Amino acid sequence: MKISPSRKSAFEILSKFFKYKNFKIDEEIDNVSSRLNLNSKDRSLSMQIVYGVLRNKTLLQKILNKFTITNLKNSSLEIRVILLMSLFQLLFLDRVPVYAIVNDGVNLAKVMGNKKEASFVNAVLRRISQIGNMEKINRDIREIDNLSVRFSHPQWIINELKQRVNENEIKEALQFNNSIPPLDIRITAKEISRDDLIEEIKKEIPKLDIERTPFSPDGIRITPPIFPLEIKAFRDGKCVVQDESAQLISYLIKLGAGEMFLDFCSAPGGKITHLSQLSPPDTKLFATDQSEERLELVKKTIAHQNINNISVVSKKEIFEIVRQIGFFDKILVDAPCSGLGTLRRHPEIKWRYSPEDLNSLARKQISILREIIPLLKKGGTIFYSTCSIARSENEDVVQEFLKTEKGFSLSKFEIDEFKIDLKNFITEKGYFLTMPHRFNLDGFFCARIEYNK
Repeated sequence: MKISPSRKSAFEILSKFFKYKNFKIDEEIDNVSSRLNLNSKDRSLSMQIVYGVLRNKTLLQKILNKFTITNLKNSSLEIRVILLMSLFQLLFLDRVPVYAIVNDGVNLAKVMGNKKEASFVNAVLRRISQIGNMEKINRDIREIDNLSVRFSHPQWIINELKQRVNENEIKEALQFNNSIPPLDIRITAKEISRDDLIEEIKKEIPKLDIERTPFSPDGIRITPPIFPLEIKAFRDGKCVVQDESAQLISYLIKLGAGEMFLDFCSAPGGKITHLSQLSPPDTKLFATDQSEERLELVKKTIAHQNINNISVVSKKEIFEIVRQIGFFDKILVDAPCSGLGTLRRHPEIKWRYSPEDLNSLARKQISILREIIPLLKKGGTIFYSTCSIARSENEDVVQEFLKTEKGFSLSKFEIDEFKIDLKNFITEKGYFLTMPHRFNLDGFFCARIEYNK
């Protein structure tokens, strides 16, 4: 029974995601693509379907419920996944033939071994795909007032956004979270300029829109996004994948000659390798993380860029280094977080976390800040960052740390202290914050904390 490999892979990935809470989408896309030997076109369609369903899950479920009434609740998880991914394609992928979507949906149901459910899938999809019904569905979507349904965001995430943006920005922010992000890369090669690398990629893949990132002087933006390994410069180590807002964090740190620096939660290694590019040659750079598995990711990133001035060490070794060499001048804590600033890249986050999870993460984040105190010299600086826009993981964590730990104070970022223009991202209280929908980048937060002498 012939089924499109892209739909087969999307079905496998989505089925596993809805079964296992901590399932890693990115890793499974790589695994399934390799196992099914997907070409770039099939991989791209598979990712469109997977992320499209996750971006629009609540909306898709509401529409399906209108066409299935009680039957959907009685169906297996696999059948629900088939209907979700088929409906997404019917609504959002204009270039995919309707018959191909319906046939593959029915054939996937048949593979599950239940002829009755295959007939059910066939009936539902054919009813939905009728021209009159499709037109009515699109009209109904435009008239949905409930933002949580229309843009498929849990209400608690909308509440988090309301703490950050004006009421008239909410829809724009939600739409942005559901948009397809570009591919941001950072140039790493010293022997080529950013503009020359842009021209090199344009010649290699003419169909792409390639431009400078507007804020990071090291970034290149590629639209539509493609698989990085399709780019020769990436394969050769001339660039790495890193969102522009993550690149900006390195410019906040400003390492001086001879300083000792530690990236305490360094995986996958984007920020420490960027700092290697930006810092004086005699800066002493160290990277560590929670596990050997995560440190291997850092080592791979370093090797990919052929960097030789970063020491990757375990947590145990870090404390020994302090005893032997001395305390660190600056420490970056890019803390484990919810990732609420990266929803357009990782829409699965919407369905993975709850407000209670954010409280748990905040406790862990404060614990990590306390853990590094014995590593920092008096007069040294902590840079605390996350890729979340939630106050509970950002300002609240910083304030709780300052309240309970003596000798520390907030060192406000100033608009005019950096060699690049960051005025759009420095808040009134001196924090660094990027709101995704305003400047087309991921949401990042950073605070600078001084250890007073």
